[in-house]
Amino acid sequence: MHKLMNRGRLAASATSVFLRSTTGLLRLTTGVALGIWLLSPEMSRADEKAISEEAIFEETIIGETTVDETLEASNTREAVAPSRPEAMRQLNQQFSAGVIIPAYQSLTVQTARLAQAGRDFEAEPTEANLSAARAAWLDTASAWAASSAFAFGPVHSLGYSAALEFPSDEAGIETLLRDPAVMDAQTLADLTTLPSLQGFDAIAYLLNGASGNKSLDAFTAYERLYLRHLTTSAHAAATELLEVWQTGWDGYPPYETLLATAGQPGNSAYLSVEAGSEEIVRGIVNCLDVVANEELPALLEEQRQLLATAPDLVTLQLLNGSLQSVQTAYLGSPPASTEKSVQSAAGLTYLVTTENEIVDQQIRQSLDIAANGMANAIADPSDTESLALAQASLFIAYTLLNQEVLPMVQGEMGDR
Repeated sequence: MHKLMNRGRLAASATSVFLRSTTGLLRLTTGVALGIWLLSPEMSRADEKAISEEAIFEETIIGETTVDETLEASNTREAVAPSRPEAMRQLNQQFSAGVIIPAYQSLTVQTARLAQAGRDFEAEPTEANLSAARAAWLDTASAWAASSAFAFGPVHSLGYSAALEFPSDEAGIETLLRDPAVMDAQTLADLTTLPSLQGFDAIAYLLNGASGNKSLDAFTAYERLYLRHLTTSAHAAATELLEVWQTGWDGYPPYETLLATAGQPGNSAYLSVEAGSEEIVRGIVNCLDVVANEELPALLEEQRQLLATAPDLVTLQLLNGSLQSVQTAYLGSPPASTEKSVQSAAGLTYLVTTENEIVDQQIRQSLDIAANGMANAIADPSDTESLALAQASLFIAYTLLNQEVLPMVQGEMGDR
């Protein structure tokens, strides 16, 4: 099984980037004409107006909106839009309830199902229960991936990411499995406190083996005990993480409250409103950096070198979970949700729209194209073109967020 928990950076990229400094535009080409143009961060509003509609949307338009219509709407909105500090304050106040907590609630539900599958397989080692445990693992790992664009705060500072996604020590696991002293769950719990001996990666190794096709008769009673222990521990960690966000920990207030009150007196986690919003933006940027600049290029390069070998379907599904986390964080709700309100400030789009509707539309379109490309690649893992299109589109979103949106919350674009 291809592992996503311990990835290395690959310098080779499937895309070529070409800068047009004379016009202040950036065009990204992949062999598939995207027709998406990005405005450079130094471009003024006057420069934006001077660029013709044909130059920006040479091959693809954003919906049915022309540049003139977009700029007119933007100018109209400026009269009623909140100030940047107020938009950031509203984003901080609503992001946890609208994005983070629902994702961790979903993760808790999935880990509960995984823990139940672990108990069922220990009690009754059948092919059906083994298949159910493997399916529950994939659903749980996907739910974890779907939170990767907002993996900040207690998920790292309190050690939950290490408990759930640390790369497994396969040699250490095998040594533990051969230890005759380990005869019960309590002894096992005492010996598996190292992150490399627990978490989703270790569960995947136990379920599938080093070859990825472990047979039912290869499981010992002790391995099933170990599996049950790990799945139960994963559920406990996910439950605690949700509680930290909702009810607090060790006398500290809920982390939802800390983010919502960024910049208020006594908040040592976020000393300013900008600090809270920057955490949100950086979470999305960091996730896109990993997916667009590391994982997808590595996958494309691996496929190129192996020629006819298609990417592992599980790998694609987990990458798609990361993409969905970016969409959720940006839109303020899961991409398939019908409950999103245009008035909601739960997603980053709210802040970006108040500043620059063109950039907001470009980010949205890039994420939509990437989602379609990933869906096509999952339907047909040999569809390299769709995978390359997804990578290129995510690189565009990464560039815009890093060069246009991050400076907004860092105060580098002046007050508005």
